[in-house]
Amino acid sequence: MKRQTQQEADGTYQGRNADGTASVQQAWRFRREITLGTLVQLGAILIALTVGWSNLQSELALIRHDLNRLIQINERSQRQIENLAEQL
Repeated sequence: MKRQTQQEADGTYQGRNADGTASVQQAWRFRREITLGTLVQLGAILIALTVGWSNLQSELALIRHDLNRLIQINERSQRQIENLAEQL
């Protein structure tokens, strides 16, 4: 089993600059832990998505209702126009 050096454990490594001087650089590391803050953020996102989806569904229901009403009014107007055309 390979033993980690202190630099590997810290997530740092030494390199050389273009002029030959030593430099310490920070490596990107992914920490596999779930904190309370992470859970709260995830919960807030899920709540926002749920509320948004619910609002979208209710808006679509209102639009569907309005469209059905407009179709009924259009059909009724069309029949009235046909009745007037027959009377002439």
